[in-house]
Amino acid sequence: MKDPTRTIPRALLVSVFVTTAIYALVCAVVVSVLPWQELSASDAPLADVVRHVAGDRFASGISFVALFAT
Repeated sequence: MKDPTRTIPRALLVSVFVTTAIYALVCAVVVSVLPWQELSASDAPLADVVRHVAGDRFASGISFVALFAT
């Protein structure tokens, strides 16, 4: 790196803003698919959204991928 004292803080801030934007978009999409009351009562709200949109078989696949992601 040519100027790490300038580049690293900038990269950290950009990554925080990008992840915050992605988080906000995911929240907006999830709440537009299912009501927040149903999501708050769920143990796995994102899996419920996938199950609602794509069906049980795809939701099982997402659960399998999430198991290995953690």
